Amino acid sequence: MDVLNALLQQIAEASFSSIHIVIDGVDECPDRQPFKQMLLAQLNHPRTTSKIKILVSSRPEHDLRKTWANRPQFLILPQHVLPSLEVHVQKELLKLPKLLQLPLSVQVDIATSLVCRADGMFRWVQCQIDALRKTRTSRALQNALSTLPDGLFETYDRILKQIDESDHEHVIRILKWLVGSERPMTLAELAEAIAIDPTKDQFDLSDRFMDPDEVLELCGSLISVRHDRKVVLAHFSVQEYLLSNQLKQSGELAKFALDDLVSRQYISRCLLTYVYTVGLHIQQLSQHAFDESKYPLLQYAKDTPIPRFHDFIAISSWAEAHFPSDEKGYAELRNIIQYAKPPAPHEDNYIDAWFVQVILLCALMCYWNEYLGLKRTEATRIAMNATSQRIGEMLVTLQLE
Repeated sequence: MDVLNALLQQIAEASFSSIHIVIDGVDECPDRQPFKQMLLAQLNHPRTTSKIKILVSSRPEHDLRKTWANRPQFLILPQHVLPSLEVHVQKELLKLPKLLQLPLSVQVDIATSLVCRADGMFRWVQCQIDALRKTRTSRALQNALSTLPDGLFETYDRILKQIDESDHEHVIRILKWLVGSERPMTLAELAEAIAIDPTKDQFDLSDRFMDPDEVLELCGSLISVRHDRKVVLAHFSVQEYLLSNQLKQSGELAKFALDDLVSRQYISRCLLTYVYTVGLHIQQLSQHAFDESKYPLLQYAKDTPIPRFHDFIAISSWAEAHFPSDEKGYAELRNIIQYAKPPAPHEDNYIDAWFVQVILLCALMCYWNEYLGLKRTEATRIAMNATSQRIGEMLVTLQLE
């Protein structure tokens, strides 16, 4: 927000006689109160009224309508975008060669049906065209046209229902990562991420996709690839749908319903499992250099803010499931952490080993500190005491060495 405010000030001080700024999708901002305050301050500034003209667009959310109550407003209704939508549909249908084989009257009927049912939503049209692209027979095409879904949520329902049950687990993982991720992910990162099973002790390399491109086929129109090759949810409405109460209460599809916080906690556990595996691999290399390219998600882990590993709910379930109860596993974990202590067995591996050490120690200390400070029932205290005690013993021992 400070960057945007500074940018507006720089623009205002520039030698332009008139400046027009368009800010789109304000309703998609998760914490828009600071933005509204900053923008109102800019709008009320004398230089803005005389030099800068700002157009803000969003859906008619209650708080935004209240904020702009004393400002000129106008609504964009479906009929206002009808000409543009018709052109868009015609251009998109031309990209489907098999539709061009149909009689012209049928092509016109298809275009008309899509435009009339879209209610001004370009996103809805794109999803239906994606569905038509998959039809292989005239009968299937006619069936698709006669059963067009109403609205985006029903469209997304249909997309999920068409996913093969054997792919459900991977699709849920994809959606969790894209909803809870700190930043957009490359295809290589996402393919690696969904291969992680945080319930396992280590990341199993045999769970990797043999062809990472197949990841893009699993979710249909729910995800897309940006121009910079980053994989993202195809539209803000997809995230709204996944986090909605409607999906949570949709019976067979409820398994796909997500929670933003739970998704972030899931990612934290996955990264801990991944980082532990990287640390184990580095420790096993002895005198050989670690090849980071063999672990495509490691840079993402390094980009992840440390506070992600301060979430006790996320850390506790990982620590209690993964902290080794046997001497062999205990020794492995200590060796992973101690590897980063200078002089490391291999100097080129020190930075990566140090990163692994920081993340693991951060998580273990978070668990230990929170556990000591929480009030628990006697049953829970007994059940968890062994893990917390051994973590405490390890931390003290490492500190003394």
